[in-house]
Amino acid sequence: MVAESVRTESHFQHARRGAIPGVMSNATRYLCAAAYLDEGFCRKVIGELVDPEHRAVVPSYGFDVGAVITHSVRARRLQLIRDLVIWAVLIGCLFVSPFAVSTYFSMALPFVMARLVPWRRFGWRRRFKIAWALVLIYFLLWLLSGLVVLVWAYAVTRLTSEYSSTTGGPSPLPTDLWGNPSLYLSCIVLLGIAMVIIPFGWQVLVFRMMRRDLAPGTRTPSLDVLTHRARRRAERLVDAQVGNVTLYSGGNPFIGSGAPDSPWARAWSIVVELDRPATPDTPAKTVDPVALHEHVRRRLMAMSEEWPTADSDQPDRSDPRRRLPPNERIAGLNIDYHVVARGACTQYPRASEPGFSVPDYAGHPLIDGSAGMPYSKATDACRESIIRHPQGGVRCYQRVTIGAEGQAVRDTADQIIAPAEDQDIVVSVFIYLAVEGHMLYAQFVADVLPPIRREYHLIDHLASCTDASLIAMAIRRRWLSALSDGVIGPFRAIRTLGQMAAVRLQDDQHPERLTAYDYGARLSVRELAAEDTLPTYLQVLDAHKYSRLVERRLNEAVLDHLQSQDIDVSAYRMQANQIIEQSVMISGGNYGPINTGSGSQDNRGMTIS
Repeated sequence: MVAESVRTESHFQHARRGAIPGVMSNATRYLCAAAYLDEGFCRKVIGELVDPEHRAVVPSYGFDVGAVITHSVRARRLQLIRDLVIWAVLIGCLFVSPFAVSTYFSMALPFVMARLVPWRRFGWRRRFKIAWALVLIYFLLWLLSGLVVLVWAYAVTRLTSEYSSTTGGPSPLPTDLWGNPSLYLSCIVLLGIAMVIIPFGWQVLVFRMMRRDLAPGTRTPSLDVLTHRARRRAERLVDAQVGNVTLYSGGNPFIGSGAPDSPWARAWSIVVELDRPATPDTPAKTVDPVALHEHVRRRLMAMSEEWPTADSDQPDRSDPRRRLPPNERIAGLNIDYHVVARGACTQYPRASEPGFSVPDYAGHPLIDGSAGMPYSKATDACRESIIRHPQGGVRCYQRVTIGAEGQAVRDTADQIIAPAEDQDIVVSVFIYLAVEGHMLYAQFVADVLPPIRREYHLIDHLASCTDASLIAMAIRRRWLSALSDGVIGPFRAIRTLGQMAAVRLQDDQHPERLTAYDYGARLSVRELAAEDTLPTYLQVLDAHKYSRLVERRLNEAVLDHLQSQDIDVSAYRMQANQIIEQSVMISGGNYGPINTGSGSQDNRGMTIS
């Protein structure tokens, strides 16, 4: 029996986004600015999102990945033009005066080495020692280059005199340094000026473009400015970012929510018996994990909705006292089901059940075999089936995301006292509820995504800068890079052109025909641009506050549902109280909370009960 590819469009689908945001959010603007300010960020975004056509994408919250891709492609184009111009100038000078080019390289090499040193990682003493080492290396290179020039000049002079005495004609050997020093000096001066003007002029041009296109209130750019190939891939990612399926590559299934080994990550689990009745004479009822998930979701949504949601998913206005006033609602709270699976997908014909010897299944349920693309959305019926089958390779979590945007402070007359302030952090909580073997396994995983790096907030300052201020800012920010771009630029251009050529060669790849292929997402744009730590202690407290609010609400919702099913919850309550009572937040050196609880605490600050 030959297996045929199984079509699963009724279970998994390609997500479709609705209307495009008219105005870019602050997070979107900062991520777009990062493409111009950080060439490494730009290269990774294109290399992980645009170039690989068949790779999954991480669901995005609070920003538009299409705008980030658009500006990243344009930033790379501008960087390539700058590097090609530098390359052309060097080649032209190389034909006129090779010695001038070699002298320039020897002068710029120390600045290249200084640019490659991670100065921020070292203290002042270490920086002082590194600076002295660079000066010494610079002096030795000058001695070596001077010795080479003298030997070369002496050899050229001897060969020229011998050639002239033998043939009587002029020598074809280059004698610009030895025979025409004015040409050498003119070339080295013009080359130095060009290698300073090109990077500084490019930076001023980029600043002016950022001031125009990324100012507060700027409209979202259209994908039509991209090439056909880049636009096709960007449109797929724009749709997929609103999906609820993540194929992950690596060990972190919660990619995009923060580093799992961060000081703020926290995880615990509770196990309770479901066949132990609350009273001996009343048998315990059956627990449906889907109904339990829905009960938890309604209780969590009640923290942000005006009216609590009834079992019919309609607002319950029966009791006016249960209305939640606007100032008590948690702003930025989003709840959705989140399906995760490994990105390394097996696609060869195989048996669908253990013990079967005849292969009756081919392909992968999360991959669209006709297009070779990962699905990004699971239907409601599909995720309910996944919840009821906890031993499958695909898992379904309930994801609670809270962006601490804050609210405006108003007085009793509804007048604004203080506008809303964006704290720029994202708290993510993943809830897993598995009913298996007359047991309930409840898992809680919380993490915090730090703010976007402060250096990318430069766009807020550029919006009010004059052209003179932009020039001064370009000099302050690019002086070291400008002195070294002449050496690094040609190598950057070669690397960029090589990557573009490699992508063109891979355009005809059909991974759905392979026995196995890794479709998993490797990069979260928001996570790539995040700070290494939470900059302020208030952000640490906010992150702790929201994770504890969700944790408490989860436990109470599970307890209420189990009690309604006549199940003994004493064991669950004891474990939950242990975790809550023994969980202590201690301020570390980087304002990082360290959670200690009723389980064993590993070296990542995660408490697992």
